[in-house]
Amino acid sequence: MSESELILIKGHFCNSYYVQCESKVQEHIKKGLDPDLAEKTIKTINMCDQVSDKPLHDIDDILFYTCVCNFKHPMMGFFLDATEAYDNGILPFKGGYSDQPAKMIEIISLIKRMQLDYNIYMHKKQNKKG
Repeated sequence: MSESELILIKGHFCNSYYVQCESKVQEHIKKGLDPDLAEKTIKTINMCDQVSDKPLHDIDDILFYTCVCNFKHPMMGFFLDATEAYDNGILPFKGGYSDQPAKMIEIISLIKRMQLDYNIYMHKKQNKKG
């Protein structure tokens, strides 16, 4: 996996699980806020359209100076589906484990690790609440 793919996957995952710009805009709209104002509000808060002087996110020592919603891998849906299928014993490509492209196994391993980190984060967050 290339460095740029790694950055896009990590940024995309962070936005989908932690930052959730699109979901937060929808939450504001459901509460009655004008859609344009909701989007502008979230973009301002998360600095979606800006580049900061200081890192906004640090994901495994990769520093993001703008919102991670700007980093999307076009195949992230496939990668997440392949990871879920892998968890259920289904390999993404024909053949056994050793027949799988090394890049795909690397991506699945990365996503599984990020999901584990997210689950740990959520567990700690739940414990702090009580």
